[in-house]
Amino acid sequence: MKSLIYIVIPMILISSCKEVDDENLKLEQNHSQNDKSIESNEKVDISSLIPIIQGIWLPKEYVENLYKTKSAYLASSLIPEIAELQINPDKIINDTLYVPSSIGNHEGYGFNIWFTSQNGKIIIQSDIYELKSDEKTAEFVVLTKPDTIIKLVIKNQKEETLKIIEYIKIRNKEYVTSFGGLGYDYMARRVLLNGSYEILDSSKSNMGIINFDAENETITNVKHKFYTIQTDFGGGPSYEDDHVIFQVKKDDYHNSETYVIKNELDTIVLYTIEEIISDSGYSIELKDKVYYIIKK
Repeated sequence: MKSLIYIVIPMILISSCKEVDDENLKLEQNHSQNDKSIESNEKVDISSLIPIIQGIWLPKEYVENLYKTKSAYLASSLIPEIAELQINPDKIINDTLYVPSSIGNHEGYGFNIWFTSQNGKIIIQSDIYELKSDEKTAEFVVLTKPDTIIKLVIKNQKEETLKIIEYIKIRNKEYVTSFGGLGYDYMARRVLLNGSYEILDSSKSNMGIINFDAENETITNVKHKFYTIQTDFGGGPSYEDDHVIFQVKKDDYHNSETYVIKNELDTIVLYTIEEIISDSGYSIELKDKVYYIIKK
């Protein structure tokens, strides 16, 4: 059974191209009015959809919880099976577009969507669950009033709704890649460590100002040049908390240092961790306080 994606396009489109930031995160809490109407009588073409659906989309519930808890680890419990959507309509080939995604922000995944027109309406079909040989189907609903939301309505073969996932755009199409999960890395950097901080060493001697640039993944005033926040917690045993990884070169994990992030009053403390192997089993525990970071 093919999945249908219904597109709602009002006469005046509200742009969804702005980035989500900490000071101006405007997430619509109640879309019940929009849910009552999922079809439009307007005649549209595929080019009309490009500024609407392009970009990287993350689950709305996850993003809201990330801002609330300031913890990628705590928010990770809200990452759904179809973890993100990476949509670049410029890559359309014969009205078919491949959408890179991920399963639970851990396992690589993707699916195809293709565009058709019926009575002046754009209908988008997908093979999102056919690729997995699953008995479930999925419908996309794109809502643009007042904020653009992509709703993924997951149903069983009896057309009974199992779950509804709402996605919001967090980056534009120039950041779309063939790798899933990069939207989570970006949002974690923005929320957990972003901007200028006063940095102290383990003896609390002032080391000056450290700047975390979430956009470019760079840091200053330490021997490493790049940083990232761990967002994939399904890859093996680790200390259950938030981790920041300092790297000499981008994505160079062989020359990197990993620290656990702890918020203690107004100070962020970075801890080293150590592996504990004993007769009773294996564990990872906090070891030393290495840096104290205070927001400027």
